Amino acid sequence: MTRQSNIDRLGVGDAVMAMHRESTPPAMIATAVGKGITRTQVTRYTTKHAVVPHRDPVAMLVAAITSLPTVRDAEVEGTEYYGKYVVDTENPFSEYYAIARSGMSAQVSRAFMSLALKITDGMRLVGDESDQDELDVLMDDLDFAALAQDTARAMLEMGTVVVLLKDTDGNLTKPVLQPMDYITLLTDKETPGTVDTQVLAHGDVTKVVHDEGNAGQIIYERDDVALFRIWSKYNYFTDIKGRNTFGMYGDSMVPYIKGPLKSLLDATRNYNRYIERHGLGRLHIDMRELTRALSAGEITHADAEAVQEANTAALQKLKSTEDIITSGDDIKMLTPGGTIDIVQYRKDLRQEIDRALLQSDVSGGNVGNAWTNSGSTVSKNDYDLVSSIRDDFFATMMKEIITPCLEQIGVKTETVSLYAEPLFVPDVSSRDLIEMRLNGDITQEELRHRAGFPDQIPEEEFS
Repeated sequence: MTRQSNIDRLGVGDAVMAMHRESTPPAMIATAVGKGITRTQVTRYTTKHAVVPHRDPVAMLVAAITSLPTVRDAEVEGTEYYGKYVVDTENPFSEYYAIARSGMSAQVSRAFMSLALKITDGMRLVGDESDQDELDVLMDDLDFAALAQDTARAMLEMGTVVVLLKDTDGNLTKPVLQPMDYITLLTDKETPGTVDTQVLAHGDVTKVVHDEGNAGQIIYERDDVALFRIWSKYNYFTDIKGRNTFGMYGDSMVPYIKGPLKSLLDATRNYNRYIERHGLGRLHIDMRELTRALSAGEITHADAEAVQEANTAALQKLKSTEDIITSGDDIKMLTPGGTIDIVQYRKDLRQEIDRALLQSDVSGGNVGNAWTNSGSTVSKNDYDLVSSIRDDFFATMMKEIITPCLEQIGVKTETVSLYAEPLFVPDVSSRDLIEMRLNGDITQEELRHRAGFPDQIPEEEFS
């Protein structure tokens, strides 16, 4: 049984569609109707209810380019098509996962991986020299690098990440990321298994529930888990049970690329179908021999029509990979008028996706094979965009995961810090680096590190 749209429950569906037909942006529609309706809910609702009643490849191609939904999207409630891929939209986290990780777009997956690796590059625990050995063991026990990378990526994709910290006896154990498509966050005011769609849940999260309301339900106390969220303080979100929440869940980056990604994949699929059906143009077949025979009186008009109908029937059975074999006919390929510039269209959509995922042309791989001296400027821009995300991630990692572990092994929290490689390294010439070393401005280790060598000089000389 599918879940009724929150917009329908609040009785504002007609108003939403009326504004949509007037080309009102989703964000303005959400503001106009109020009642906690979000831009994402408006986009999802209008996509499902504005259907193009055609299956013709050309019509579907045009629909994709104009960002209109196709009839496929209305065939099954709770599903949406991205090209050849089917996405479950009933569960928001299942939808995010399908878009970010199913392999439907290498561009999207690359962007999330790139951001996660930038945030966690070289991330490690650094403390007093007397404690460093214990910290190294702790990082090994936590599988720290993989934990940090996976958590950062999931936080950007899902907006919210729950990491289980304790076993069934309440003891700290190796952190394990939880599947968000089974997770709900509750405050003291909510009862697990009970959903009131007329009440907006908000406040401090005190319980984390796995598989709420089902036989496998597990309730975790807040101290049992680490909770990573991004842009959560003013975020409306409808959870997997249909509960309306505010300020409890983080804001995923996926909804900001859904429109251009769907258009990109739909247009690609339908363009491929168009080419398969019609080729690069349409064929003009001039039956010259038939015309000559008719003009010479060798055949009657009835005979000519019979031959023409038979040839037409045979041509309609040809597949896109089959050739035409004729005798006495002249065949020409006609270039279709008003050809859609699919190349530029795809390029524009890809650029829109990159911008939404904080990818520059350099980090998005869009600089070709040429060397560019603007790389440092682009890297500085990347730094400005990503540094605040890294700061929030580090603070949560330290508070939620590292501090409890340090308390368990008896290491003082104030003596330990999280370190990572700088997001932006200024471009300094080798001559300037050597001069800075001679003047005592940097250490020998810093000089070797910037030159690409190990920080410490090897004990054995190379022969």
